[in-house]
Amino acid sequence: MFKIIGSVIMRWLGGGTLAALLAMGGGWLWHDWQTGRLEERLAEARGESTDLRTSLSQWQAEAERRKQMLDQVREDARASEAARRELESRLEKKDAAYQELRQQIAAAPESDDGPVAPVLRKTLEDLP
Repeated sequence: MFKIIGSVIMRWLGGGTLAALLAMGGGWLWHDWQTGRLEERLAEARGESTDLRTSLSQWQAEAERRKQMLDQVREDARASEAARRELESRLEKKDAAYQELRQQIAAAPESDDGPVAPVLRKTLEDLP
């Protein structure tokens, strides 16, 4: 009985089945090896992805901080420009008042002129 079973197995294995089994085993080992490599690469890619997401969050936070700083600088520049315009306006009004005083002094008749202390005369002449 063992001889019959042994001869059937030998015929079955000898007819190319052994080669097919070896090919299937080799294919399975190659597939397992490739799958392991792909799983390792996937794990590495996931780690890199996590690192990149962390970096992205940090860069976005820094960009937002700098945007706020830029907005503040722009607001300060607008306030400075408004203050400069206000100062120029006030200076123009003062200059107009001085010009009017100079014209009144220049147009005054000789009879309105009289003795003035030298220090007062110098001060009045030095006015803008």
